[in-house]
Amino acid sequence: MPVALSLGGIVIAFVFYKSTTAYPDRIANRLGSFTHTVKNKFYIDEIYLFVTKKIVFNLVGRPAAWIDRNIVDGMMNTFGAAAQVFSFSISGIQSGRVQNYAAYFLTGIIGLALLFIYVWIH
Repeated sequence: MPVALSLGGIVIAFVFYKSTTAYPDRIANRLGSFTHTVKNKFYIDEIYLFVTKKIVFNLVGRPAAWIDRNIVDGMMNTFGAAAQVFSFSISGIQSGRVQNYAAYFLTGIIGLALLFIYVWIH
C-alpha cells in the first residue's frame, strides 16, 4: 500500500508538472488554505521554534543559568578562596630550604616512633 501511494503521487506530480498548464493552479485555488499549509511544511519549523525558544528556554534554560550563575559559581568561588587562604597559611612552611624540610621530616619520624611506642606499651 505505501508503495502504491508513493507511485500514485509520483504519477500525479508528473501529470501536473510535465508541461506548463494552469491545472495545478486551479487545484491549489480549490484547496485554499490547505495548499498554503502544505507549502509551509505544516508549520513544523514555527512550532519547533516556539516550543524551543518560548517553552524550553524559558522553563529550563533560564533556571539552569540562574543556578549556574548563583549556586555553582558561588561554590567554586568559595573553594578558590579557601584554597588561597590555605596556601597562604602554609606558605611559610614551603621556604625552599632543604634544611627545614629535613627538620620537618625528622620531627615527623620521631613523633610517629613515639606514637608507636606509646601504643605498643599500652
